[in-house]
Amino acid sequence: MAKKWNLDQLTEENLKEQIEKAREAGKRADATLARAESVSYSKLDNLITIRLKNGAISSFPPTLVQGLADATPDEIADFSLDSGGRSVRWESLDIDFSIPGLVANIFGTKEWMAELGRQGGLKITPAKADAARKNGAKGGRPKKS
Repeated sequence: MAKKWNLDQLTEENLKEQIEKAREAGKRADATLARAESVSYSKLDNLITIRLKNGAISSFPPTLVQGLADATPDEIADFSLDSGGRSVRWESLDIDFSIPGLVANIFGTKEWMAELGRQGGLKITPAKADAARKNGAKGGRPKKS
């Protein structure tokens, strides 16, 4: 239900007080929530970098982001940040992501993220191979009871 305004109680003083409260709430949100001050893309490093208003920085390759994996560098570089620093949009690709999601390493749908995890699990590293050998020497994976 829409709030009904009592115009008789709306005074210059009340309005100034409400504006000041809103500004204070915005400052608190900027200090505690993931709000972007800027977003940039380096073609040289192939990294998207998000600088938050609280001083934190997050970087990641666009290949992790659903919809950007097959995009050209020029398409990746063509984005806009909303005025509140809450989301980034790639207009030509019709892709939107929230800043809190990107900072939390949420780069797409659950299915997309599961596939990223599966691909990561397929990687063979010396540490993974060594762990498998040690586990095999113990008789392999324990049987479920």
